[in-house]
Amino acid sequence: MSAEQVARAEHELKQASTRHASAVEKVNSIRGRIEWSQARQQAITASRLNGSASDADNAEFSALDGDLTSLKTMLVEAEAAANALDPVDARSRLAMAKAQHEREQLDAEYQAVSAKATELDLALCRAIAAAHALGRRLGHVSLSQSWRPSTELDRAQRLGVCPSIGG
Repeated sequence: MSAEQVARAEHELKQASTRHASAVEKVNSIRGRIEWSQARQQAITASRLNGSASDADNAEFSALDGDLTSLKTMLVEAEAAANALDPVDARSRLAMAKAQHEREQLDAEYQAVSAKATELDLALCRAIAAAHALGRRLGHVSLSQSWRPSTELDRAQRLGVCPSIGG
């Protein structure tokens, strides 16, 4: 994944989050209208119980009852729409894009270090061959008389222990 693809996934998440936030805002608005209507009905009920309700209050109570039925249906639909717009998939795609991009960056870095290690390995082999050739001229019979690996290199090669030399 390129940085451009990660940026595209971030943009898609931002757009999806904006759509979701708008849908949640609609849900909250409907909930507020329901709460207001219920509170108004309770106030009218209190007026009716203490005998101070008017015919207009009774008509408003009935109208609010119809409104509440419609608002509750609207709320169910708005909640379903908000849930459908939840950007969980966009979040997952972004997380996957970032993880893949990071993996590709690490792989590129690994390839570069691996190539350098191969280059240095060849240079070391040439140096060992040169030391052995000069050692033979000095009378050395075996390679170990002319060159020995460091403890770290020996442990890495024979035992598979990663060298602890910094760098």
